[in-house]
Amino acid sequence: ILTKQKKAAMTKALTEFYGETGSWKNILSIGDGHYERLAMQEISFRHINPATTDGSMKSMRVKIVKTASSPDVAHVREALQQLQAGLPQMVAWDHDFDMDYTSLDHEG
Repeated sequence: ILTKQKKAAMTKALTEFYGETGSWKNILSIGDGHYERLAMQEISFRHINPATTDGSMKSMRVKIVKTASSPDVAHVREALQQLQAGLPQMVAWDHDFDMDYTSLDHEG
């Protein structure tokens, strides 16, 4: 049920952002929930972008970053610093990825 609810909320947000007929191109999902990750994966498997004017299909790049569910303050601080530093590369990466930050080592 939670995956279904997350999928519905994400689909609504993506449709509002890209429009009813727009091409979903570069989606970055950062969150701590297992259900968010599953919902984003399901959306990426089921969504079909409209064809281009020459008839080819536009690719949708889905980038998922799973963060720790109950981190301490030091873990949150380090994860945010690393995510902020890596964000430009994540956005520019021309492929899908599924990254797990739950085991991020930190000092504290």
